[in-house]
Amino acid sequence: MNLSGNLNLDNEQAALAGSIWHNALKIIQPQLAKMLFVTWVEPLVPFYVDENYLYLAVQDNFSYRYLLKYVNLFEEALAASNSFKLQVKLFVGNEGMQQALASIKASTFNNSTDNQSQVSDPGQPNLPLDSNNTARKDTQKTAINNTTETSTAESAGGYVTVERPSSPTSTKTTTAPTQTISSANQTTNSSPLAAEIVVNPLYQQHFRRDYRFDNFIVGPNNTMAHAACLAIANSYFNPGQKPYNPLFLYGGSGLGKTHLLNAVGNMVMQHRPNTKILYLQTEEFVNEFIATIRKQNYNVFRNKYRNCDLLLIDDIQFIEGKEQMQEEFFYTFNALYENNSYIIITCDKHPRYLVTLEDRLKTRFLSGLACDINPPTYETRMAILQARAQSLQENIDPDIISYIAKNISLNIRELEGALNSVLAIKHLSGYINLALAQKALEPVIKRNMEKTVSPDFIADVVANYYNVSKAQLYSRCKESKFTYPRHIAMYFCRELLDMTYADISQAFNRSDHTTTRNACLKIAKSLSSDLQLQKELANIQKSLHEQ
Repeated sequence: MNLSGNLNLDNEQAALAGSIWHNALKIIQPQLAKMLFVTWVEPLVPFYVDENYLYLAVQDNFSYRYLLKYVNLFEEALAASNSFKLQVKLFVGNEGMQQALASIKASTFNNSTDNQSQVSDPGQPNLPLDSNNTARKDTQKTAINNTTETSTAESAGGYVTVERPSSPTSTKTTTAPTQTISSANQTTNSSPLAAEIVVNPLYQQHFRRDYRFDNFIVGPNNTMAHAACLAIANSYFNPGQKPYNPLFLYGGSGLGKTHLLNAVGNMVMQHRPNTKILYLQTEEFVNEFIATIRKQNYNVFRNKYRNCDLLLIDDIQFIEGKEQMQEEFFYTFNALYENNSYIIITCDKHPRYLVTLEDRLKTRFLSGLACDINPPTYETRMAILQARAQSLQENIDPDIISYIAKNISLNIRELEGALNSVLAIKHLSGYINLALAQKALEPVIKRNMEKTVSPDFIADVVANYYNVSKAQLYSRCKESKFTYPRHIAMYFCRELLDMTYADISQAFNRSDHTTTRNACLKIAKSLSSDLQLQKELANIQKSLHEQ
């Protein structure tokens, strides 16, 4: 049977339903046998979606009855893959789809304001709901006859009405409630925003509630990034204020970039819950675009990303080397910028060091404000650990916190992980002291020391020692005041990290590793006779191990 072949479908809604269902299938498929998935699930046709329901068409009555038992699985997959909850409605064949669309159109035209789903059927009474929003099973019956079959599948959110029209003469009208969000649920105090709003399920975003501005520890390493993110979040409820757009945050892993993105999302949703926010990893953007190419539903993809009010995208470095993806993101960026939508991007390095990124993207990323986030200072690390312990209502010896802060310096995630290890020992053994903490953290400290010295870290220390910027070390400038410290940094990468000349060249944005080799050999040769150079290298090496 050719489903939807001759129907006048809402192309935009059908494409949106297809995109949502495609995401769910990636979770459903591994949970079912291959034959079962190919035979029963793959032929399902998503043809409509609204705030509450995803409408699926099945081939025939037998398929309908068989698939009823998988409704819960479908809904769980929809919630897991799309970050919002939808209930599933099944319809049989083109006739079922036609009746469903007619019902939706009539419901829209009548502007129904019912607060609960009402099912009217000449052959079966409505199913009342009790105070627990649960259908009274003693009145629930499944009518399998020549008119209409109705079944109710239990799910986490109550019951799902699944309809199977089996005759064009039968009629069933379902009025679904409009999904609303009240700002009373979003904020703790009353405000003019108390009116209910309709939210497109495509833009319902879930942010980590523990990633907020009020628990973000501000230090010299992240002051500018924090202030810029806070200014953008404030701009949504302070009319007239238009801060930096785009905002580009860059820095190593585990330094708080994702925390700031979630903090912006949480604050905006608290004060303006109707804001269309898209928050995602770049990998998700890439995977969704690949699926779009395969399905040829470009309009759905572009409508989703080019009509949001705020785009928060993490780890943009993953589009390096992907030319078609860069082109799509370029046009997405332009559309959002022209629509005065905010864009916040995070990356592990400054845009100029994204070697295979198109120049037109680099210039756009730098057209607003670029803020770096550096490893936290000792004082900031102490504050982070103390705040974490306080939030867990744990009393930890200050000497233990100081020991962790001194020995784990580059990554906040590892910093908090070390604290969690200490707390685990405290809970299991009933007490904790510095000696126990040192023994427990020995593998972590050793691993961290090995990771501490990296090419980027060496460049930081060398640049600071010779009073030049790290960007100048990475540049192609051939002035001696820049080439000399650059050669020193390359030499340390060779000696301390045992890197190949090719890897060192790549780290310092050099295409010819012969130049790198000559630089390292030149420093090594001079070291045997140049006392000043020996002193400089000794001081730098000491700084590398102290920080």
